[in-house]
Amino acid sequence: MKYVLLQMPDGDIKIIDNSSHLGKKRVEALCIEGATPAGTIDSDLNRLRLESGLMHRRTVERDEALDRLYKIKEFVQEV
Repeated sequence: MKYVLLQMPDGDIKIIDNSSHLGKKRVEALCIEGATPAGTIDSDLNRLRLESGLMHRRTVERDEALDRLYKIKEFVQEV
């Protein structure tokens, strides 16, 4: 399946399946809202699996940062 990547004005990137009429209309509507084409992806995965795979690293980094913050908080409370 071929997906279109659109970068929104706030920097967020949306993955859209434009293989159907509804998908094409969604791409049009988002472009009217200010989205710019950022490329395409060919994949056998569905859109949700693609998004979760792309977000995996960010999620791991966020969790590690939160762990460090909690450790700092515990240290400060002990002092």
